[in-house]
Amino acid sequence: MAQRAGSDPEEMLAAAAVSWGAVLLFGVLTLLFGIAAMFFTEESLKFIAFLFGLYLLVVGVFRFLAAFAPHESGGERALTLLVGLLALCLGILAMRNTVETVKLFGVLLGLFWLVDGVVMFFQAVAHRGTASRGWKIFLGLITALAGIVLVAYPGISLGTLTIFVGIWLMILGVIEIVVAFQLKKLAPAS
Repeated sequence: MAQRAGSDPEEMLAAAAVSWGAVLLFGVLTLLFGIAAMFFTEESLKFIAFLFGLYLLVVGVFRFLAAFAPHESGGERALTLLVGLLALCLGILAMRNTVETVKLFGVLLGLFWLVDGVVMFFQAVAHRGTASRGWKIFLGLITALAGIVLVAYPGISLGTLTIFVGIWLMILGVIEIVVAFQLKKLAPAS
């Protein structure tokens, strides 16, 4: 029996990962995580480390699913898979040992943001006609920049790091929400 176009489970998962609703949900979760991070003190960083691990797991799943989107070329698919696998590995590591994660939080997050930002930037540059291209280029650049800051200054206090991460996640969440609504405008009417 032949399958209808678009009924392949891989295609359906990939479409869900890049749909405007998924981007909106991820943006709202990122914004809420950023707000929550702003209210935790240094004594509560173990909980933040756990939430950080959970956040990276969610990012990893979304990136992994997005790699199977029909519009991805071989190179982009490989980069998106790489970012997804990196996020999954760091998320598992962060959730497994929260005490060590607190110590390495800035470096781990910085490395992830640096790689993720560079991949976002190059994917947006490569796709000239894509929706929200300017926002994606901007998001890639500032994500990579935030990663560089965290890697370059691993000794910043945990309190400062928590505030920096919280502010960054709130900005990222708002940008993702804006991108989601731009994608909604471009989505075909169902």
